[in-house]
Amino acid sequence: QQQQQQQQQQQVAAQQQRERQKLVEQQKLQQLQALQKQSQKQKKELKAAETKKKQEARKRAVAAKKATAATQSQQSITQAAATAAKLVQLQQQQKSPTPKATSGSGAG
Repeated sequence: QQQQQQQQQQQVAAQQQRERQKLVEQQKLQQLQALQKQSQKQKKELKAAETKKKQEARKRAVAAKKATAATQSQQSITQAAATAAKLVQLQQQQKSPTPKATSGSGAG
């Protein structure tokens, strides 16, 4: 009977040991999962920061493009105005009576 009791005690001890081991494993697993979660969170934050940087860079690029386009359109407007002024000048010259020397030289 004493032997049987000893066996039972050993079994109980083994059972307790297994349960303790299980708890340790679970704790390790939980810690690992927590670390993974944290890592994922950091990755997300990093990605978000990078995306934000890219977006800002893109915004700046777009703004620069717009500014360039505005400058160019301003230049082309100025050119167009100058051209129009020249055209008007030419038309006025054609309308105005030309000096007789030039008109007569061709017929002479």
